[in-house]
Amino acid sequence: MKIRIHETDFEGRPVDCTGEYFSGKTALDIVESMKMNPFNAARTPLAFMRRILDANGQKAFPLPDEPDKAAVAFLQRLAASGYASFELDEGELDAGPPVSTAPEKGKVLP
Repeated sequence: MKIRIHETDFEGRPVDCTGEYFSGKTALDIVESMKMNPFNAARTPLAFMRRILDANGQKAFPLPDEPDKAAVAFLQRLAASGYASFELDEGELDAGPPVSTAPEKGKVLP
């Protein structure tokens, strides 16, 4: 999973096509990597997520108490409000070769 956290303008609004990419196997892995700077490293994931939501004017948004579930809700909320966008890695949605529903040439369907 990969997400791009957008930079904000001087009024705190997200700016499309900007920002840093974060990736991880789980939403909580992404949150952990997001908080790795000297100002946030010591915060628990829940405290970090609540701080970010508060800074974005979304203090009232409820987060589950369980960090894994809270991380999913947090990232979804950031994306829904325009502060982030999920990015697909190459081949992430590949499900194999294309499937055709058309009958082969010359065959008659029953």
